[in-house]
Formats: sequence, structure tokens, C-alpha cells
Amino acid sequence: MSVLDPLSSETLIETEAVIVGAGPVGLFQVFELGLLEINTHVIDSLPVVGGQCVELYPDKPIYECIDCAVCVPECPVNAIYAEDDVPGDQQQFIKINTELARSWKSITKSKGSLPEAEEWKDVKNKIDHLIR
Repeated sequence: MSVLDPLSSETLIETEAVIVGAGPVGLFQVFELGLLEINTHVIDSLPVVGGQCVELYPDKPIYECIDCAVCVPECPVNAIYAEDDVPGDQQQFIKINTELARSWKSITKSKGSLPEAEEWKDVKNKIDHLIR
């Protein structure tokens, strides 16, 4: 998900549906429309997903991933899958993600790639480098 400058000439977006509000209800609508293969665009006055909930309670995780798949096309190396689509050689990561998600903070705003992302994108067996 990216934040667009409303004054930029590059803000014209073609879409089939517009969702106003990136709070829990708006994100659920994106999910439902995605199931119907309807291209959507979310508009919110805040630069983060989660709506007013995130603004009012920034330290409290009040929403979980709703499997809306918004993050899937955003991943520059195609490393995000729905659980049912995880390739056989990466099934071990489902258990690891479940374990680590309990201690990692939720991502609440868009970030750029890490500085070393390019050098890591083609590295095989990254599991050997995982620090817990």
C-alpha cells in the first residue's frame, strides 16, 4: 500500500471500486471485493492502515491480519503467500511465522525496502540466518 500526494499529477488511479476508510470495516470490504475479483482502491486521511483505531490506541494491537491480500502484490520479491498457497519447500515457515508473530509488532504503516534487501533477495536457505 502506498501513500499518494493528492497534489501530484500522478494521483489518477483506475479502479472498479473505491473504499473510503482503511479501518477494520474498510479493509474487510477490500477483502470481500477481492474474493469477487473486483479491483479496489482505499482512500483514507491517515497514512496508516487501521483507521482511527490505530490513532486512538497506537500501542494496543486491536486488529489482526484479515487476509485481504493487499500485501501480496506489494512484496517486491513475491515472498508473501496465502497459507493455502505456500509452496511445499516453504511449509516450515508457517509454524515459524505463527511463533514469531506473537512477539513481533504489527506493521501499521508502509515502509520502504530495507537497505540490504537487494543483496538478500536471491539468497537461498535464509532460514539458516534467522535470529530468534
